[in-house]
Amino acid sequence: MNIEKCLREYREKTARIAVIELEMEGLKDEIIKSTGIIETDDETIEGMMFGRSEGGGGSNEVTSKTERVALKFRDEQDRLGKPQEVSYLYDEIRKRQGELKRLIDETKPIELALEGLNPKEKLIIVDHCVENYSWHEVATKWEKSFGYYVAERTCKNIKSQAYDKLKRILGKG
Repeated sequence: MNIEKCLREYREKTARIAVIELEMEGLKDEIIKSTGIIETDDETIEGMMFGRSEGGGGSNEVTSKTERVALKFRDEQDRLGKPQEVSYLYDEIRKRQGELKRLIDETKPIELALEGLNPKEKLIIVDHCVENYSWHEVATKWEKSFGYYVAERTCKNIKSQAYDKLKRILGKG
């Protein structure tokens, strides 16, 4: 595997990991909401009391709102307690878990290998190869971090040495 390509894709993959985790959290929340609303009897009655009045007019109809609420209470509790079909949500979570595992398996070695670099090598590799900064931006950041300006040629030499080190760490060279 090409080290430069891995580094260039690293940022995108880590962002995708964060998005997948957020999507999975949303799907799990949807499952919780879809499997029945847990509501006390008092909350159901209170909601029904504030509900829209149903039409009246016939002589056998219950005209008291309280009586209508009492008659419809059990139906409302049953309706709220019925779970909706959520198997498709579990399928979506499983798909995302598969993609998440694949992305973690691809990015974790790079993350660990970057920890094997010294701070100067890491600055060059992360800023230029991962973050895609220009050599001038890298040199400016170097100056802020280490107190002196470094030439582009020196940055390229350090990058080359860091690539060799990353290849050794990852067992690719």
